[in-house]
Amino acid sequence: MFLDKPSARRIQTRGRGRSSHQRRSAKRTFDVFPQPKLALQLSLVLWLALLSFVAPTAILTGQVQSFGEYLSLFTGLFTALAIAYGLYLCFTAVSGKSLWLAYAAILFAILAAAFLQTAADYGGQFLLHALLPDMVMPQTTPSIIGRTALVYWCLYACNAALFWLSFVKGHAEKEKAMRTEAELSMLRLQLNPHFILNTLGSLSDLITTAENKEAAAITDKLADFLRSSLQISGSPLIPLSDELFAVESYIGVEEIRFRDRLDLTIACPAELDEALVPNFIMQPLVENVLKHATALSGERLHIEIMCRAVGQRLHVQVRNNFAEGARMATSKGLGIGLANCRARLELLFGAGAIMRTEAHAGQFQVTLEMPLTFDSTDAGSRHPIPLVG
Repeated sequence: MFLDKPSARRIQTRGRGRSSHQRRSAKRTFDVFPQPKLALQLSLVLWLALLSFVAPTAILTGQVQSFGEYLSLFTGLFTALAIAYGLYLCFTAVSGKSLWLAYAAILFAILAAAFLQTAADYGGQFLLHALLPDMVMPQTTPSIIGRTALVYWCLYACNAALFWLSFVKGHAEKEKAMRTEAELSMLRLQLNPHFILNTLGSLSDLITTAENKEAAAITDKLADFLRSSLQISGSPLIPLSDELFAVESYIGVEEIRFRDRLDLTIACPAELDEALVPNFIMQPLVENVLKHATALSGERLHIEIMCRAVGQRLHVQVRNNFAEGARMATSKGLGIGLANCRARLELLFGAGAIMRTEAHAGQFQVTLEMPLTFDSTDAGSRHPIPLVG
């Protein structure tokens, strides 16, 4: 605390220098992890493409005539795939290691793969010649063997580049999935404060007017809703039965505020209970209804939720009555609820999902259409869960 200012600055500079050095050191690792399935597919394509070019050329030029010579083409393919797998193992072994060590190991592995393939080609043909004497042996001059090894070095370098491309593609897909998940989380987080603020406003009104019994009831209902929210918020897609349970919990909170003026009807066949839908996709639709229900001037509010399968599509309709002349929010108009639903559907399904709004004859309806999918490993309801504490 008694250091002069220049000394303090020197200490801070040294601290920053160490941090920069640590950051540079962190960047010197070989963080390439090839995707196993894609790496295998790309290797197979490479060597099959080579075979499809070499085999017809050798046949047309008369270099392949006997059965043994035909067989040598396919034995060469199998040995190439086996050696390519060894090259893949080298990639996985050096991933996360020092950058220069990884580069040196991979270059050595490519060189070793080229010599192994060359040795396998000539060794395999010698073996086939011993079994099939009519097979003509290839020339074994040093220059020809050297050119063969060089060609294989280039091919295995291409194979190593394909491993890197498999990592790049997998990394890009992972980043895209993370961005999508982050956007979905942001959209999801918009809903909770929006709903909670509305509920706390209702609770404040009840407390102000000394309606303690109703205030206690709405607090309990809010706890039920948040309990179900915690249970199903971890996955972007959940069973339809869980989504409908969340809507019922939400209505349980709101029906205290609406007294006896709120009716909810849900029509969903049992075979659709495990159909997957975006989590909390219906709650903002119902909230949009309640937000504009004040125009009913004391009339009962009827909300209907209908779910049905149409071919390979799931149709979900949320319908309610509204006063003539009142304006209901649409996805291009008021509020964040409907716009939020549309954005989440586009992120999850792209052009595979549709959201429509229509109003006529005192009825307002929102229709969601999405692919009909099921998750057999997610059978069974996840509600309710106990509160901790």
